[in-house]
Amino acid sequence: MISPDQKTKGLIMDTIDLLLTASESAKLLQVSVPTFWRRVADGTVPPAVKIGHLSRWPSSEVVEVIETAKRQRYSTGPAQHLSNSASEPVQLSGV
Repeated sequence: MISPDQKTKGLIMDTIDLLLTASESAKLLQVSVPTFWRRVADGTVPPAVKIGHLSRWPSSEVVEVIETAKRQRYSTGPAQHLSNSASEPVQLSGV
């Protein structure tokens, strides 16, 4: 049986937006730390939450960067990314 303390702790953990370091955020985005910082500089990733001298990113904001990228990948139309290669003939070697 779950104790009241465990239940409360579970509810708190479900509502807390964990703060990630630059390294943890980069890992979640599957990019290098320098690339992560470039994405912060160009506005792709929102600025950090500052706690004293520490820079942290809410995990929900890092996940939103991924979700935004997913929504934008077909914003010009699903076949747009194939249009350049589809119009050129394909040369097969040995044929």
